[in-house]
Amino acid sequence: MMQEFEDDDKPIWFTELSCPGVVTPTRENSWWHGVSPTEAEQAQWVTTIYANALQWKDVQKIFWVFFRDTGTFFRCGVDQFGLLREDFSKKPAFDAYKDVTSSLPEVRKPS
Repeated sequence: MMQEFEDDDKPIWFTELSCPGVVTPTRENSWWHGVSPTEAEQAQWVTTIYANALQWKDVQKIFWVFFRDTGTFFRCGVDQFGLLREDFSKKPAFDAYKDVTSSLPEVRKPS
């Protein structure tokens, strides 16, 4: 599609990417469709998306939407999008993010 619109020379950025990580998945803390992932599943998702998507042609940056959980601001699983819990304690996703991003090159330049 980018070639069709003559945009194939532009880098691709994923912005506001995330998924929740909850201690105990329930319908009450669901997001969009279904029950939110556990904290361990969120950590695996972080590892998978950063390890894979940054290898795709022209993908230059990925921005995780929230550093810290937002309490009850959204009143759904979005409140658990953070890499840290609301009290600033680390979720498994924090270490997953740190590990996967520390193995990336310092500067990614467009192809």
